[in-house]
Amino acid sequence: MENILPEVQPLFEKYAREIDWRLLAAIAWQESHWDPQATSPTGVRGMMMLTRNTAQSLGLTDRTDAAQSIDGGMRYLQDMMDKVPDSIPKDERIWFALAAYNMGYAHMLDAMALTRKQKGNPNSWADVKLRLPLLSQKPYYSKLKYGYARGHEAYAYVENIRKYQISLVGYLSEKERQQQQTLALAEDYPAVLPNELEQPQETTLPFFQVSRR
Repeated sequence: MENILPEVQPLFEKYAREIDWRLLAAIAWQESHWDPQATSPTGVRGMMMLTRNTAQSLGLTDRTDAAQSIDGGMRYLQDMMDKVPDSIPKDERIWFALAAYNMGYAHMLDAMALTRKQKGNPNSWADVKLRLPLLSQKPYYSKLKYGYARGHEAYAYVENIRKYQISLVGYLSEKERQQQQTLALAEDYPAVLPNELEQPQETTLPFFQVSRR
């Protein structure tokens, strides 16, 4: 992370739009570990692991170009965020959007419907995420509008991203603390003026004086 982050951080900051750039970085870490050449067995590629069809719909010409991939991934996520119902609290909308980003928006609606059916709160991420694994179990998905989904993967996807974001925030905070500590030490260390080098300097031995010649 330490070697790669300085190269990709400007891209995350540029394309993050309304979300914290560190969250966008966490998404990309979950997707590819920040590898622009990453490729899955199913054919998704790039930093944000976009499908060919998604990339084409976003007007991307090269999925392995880090800037295009991050920009495209963020625009696709923004589309999911815009679709999330207004009933979802603002601070939780991103988690619903990320689940939709991973498994499809229609399946996100199914998860909310199942939560409501089970007397949970369909507008609460804490409630809805517990129903995501049920989307891959036949007794449940057979009765849902959009059918089977890898809901357990979507659950892990969102939880991992949240964990990575917290880790990244902690890493950056510690790095900043160390930099401030180093700066403080440098400021406390007495500077040597040029004219001091021209003046005689006494040794610790008595009766001896060393002069610059």
